[in-house]
Amino acid sequence: MTNPHCLQDVTTYRDEPLQELAWAMKASEGNFSILLAHCNDIIQQDCIRERLREICELSIHEIFLDKSDTKLYTPIKVELANKQPSALMIFGLESVIEIEQMLITTNLVRNDFKNFSLPIVLWVNDEVIVKLQRIAPDFYSWTTTTQFAVMLNISLTVQEL
Repeated sequence: MTNPHCLQDVTTYRDEPLQELAWAMKASEGNFSILLAHCNDIIQQDCIRERLREICELSIHEIFLDKSDTKLYTPIKVELANKQPSALMIFGLESVIEIEQMLITTNLVRNDFKNFSLPIVLWVNDEVIVKLQRIAPDFYSWTTTTQFAVMLNISLTVQEL
């Protein structure tokens, strides 16, 4: 179900990065690429995801990682075994308990990711992107990042001023 407040917020404040991500996904269609969607707010992430599905012409498949997952490549391989989406979005990295181990393994098997002929969008927050840069620098060097700034809804009354 579409949330009209969500769409207005995304359209008003995030249209440029949203268009940038949609363009990068479309430009990478049929080819391997790793795109980072950097967003610190889960609610805003859901709004952006909803809007992206509306403006992007690609068939986008989604994977939600479990907090107990220890590998990134394997869930993708299993999920795509019988599917042929145009793009893939992966959510939940911020909740993975063994994120360091996952990133170490990801960096070690990074060349295997080239087997996927589609853009893969990893949704990351500040903490995950820093760990990715530090723990999996070779994998990170393959990425392109789209930054979605957190927009604060601040409303002050006259008395508060």
